[in-house]
Amino acid sequence: MSCVHNEKELIKAVAADRAELAIIFHFELMYLDHGVDGKFSPKAWPLSELKTKVNKWQRFMYDNNGWNALYLGNHDQPRAVSRFAHDGPEYRQASAKLIAIFPAFQAGTPFIYQGQEIGMTNVPIEWDMKDYKDIDCLNHWDIHKDSADEASKSLFKEEYQKKSRDNARTPMQWDDSPHAGFTTSSTPWMRVHDNYKDINAASQVNDPTLVFHMYRLALEKRKEHKDTLVYGDFELVDEENDKIFAYKRFASNGEAALVVCTGDVDDSFQSQGGAGDVDWENTG
Repeated sequence: MSCVHNEKELIKAVAADRAELAIIFHFELMYLDHGVDGKFSPKAWPLSELKTKVNKWQRFMYDNNGWNALYLGNHDQPRAVSRFAHDGPEYRQASAKLIAIFPAFQAGTPFIYQGQEIGMTNVPIEWDMKDYKDIDCLNHWDIHKDSADEASKSLFKEEYQKKSRDNARTPMQWDDSPHAGFTTSSTPWMRVHDNYKDINAASQVNDPTLVFHMYRLALEKRKEHKDTLVYGDFELVDEENDKIFAYKRFASNGEAALVVCTGDVDDSFQSQGGAGDVDWENTG
C-alpha cells in the first residue's frame, strides 16, 4: 500500500482477527528522501525521522496484533546500502552488514532483495543518461534536458543516481567473469555495474568475514531467539539522538538490544538497563 500511511487504515486489512491479509508493506521509509517537488528533488533527512517511523510501525503492529513486512529495498527502489548507509569503499562492508542486521532484529517478516545479501550498490555517478532505462528517469529528463539551467540539470542527474529504479535492476553480480556471470550474451539487457569484480556472490560465499555471511548470521540469530527477536515487544531508546539508533526487544524469556552508531559518539548516550551478556557484535 504505497500511498496509505495511516496505520489505522492499514490495520483494517492486516489485523489477525480480521483474517484478510497476513502481512502489509508500508512505504513510509521509501519516501524519506523525496523532496518537496517529488522523487527527483533532494531532501536530507535526520536519523531521528527514520527512528520515529520505525518505532511507529513496530509499536502499532505489536499493540494491534498486526504484522509488518521488513524491507529496505525492492525492484522500484535504490540499493539499501547506498540509500540508508554508506557505499564508499571505506564503509561499504560495515554498512552492508548493518543493513543485514537492522530489519532482522525487528518484528515482522524480513524481505531481502536480490543483490542486497552481497552489498550491491547504486550505479556510479559517472553513468551517462544513455545507460539508464528507468522510464521515470527518462521522462523526467526529457522534460528538463533542453533547459538552459545547467545547475538544475546537474542536480537532477545526481538525484537519478541516488533514486533511479535502475539501481535495483542492474544484472545480478554472480562472479567476476564477463557481465558478472549474469549472461553469456554479448550484450546484457542493461549495463552491468562497474564494481562487479569487487562485489559478487562467488567471492563472498566462502569468506565468513563478508556481507553474505552477516545475513546468514542475522537470520540464524533471529531463528535461535525468535520469541524475542520475531515476536517480542519493541522499545526505542533515545529517540531524538541523531547519532545513535538503539532499540530493545524483549519477551518473557529473553531480552536483546541493537545499538547502531552513525558517527562519533560521546558519553551523552546512556543505554537503558543493566549490562548483560554480549551474544555477538559487528565491528565491520
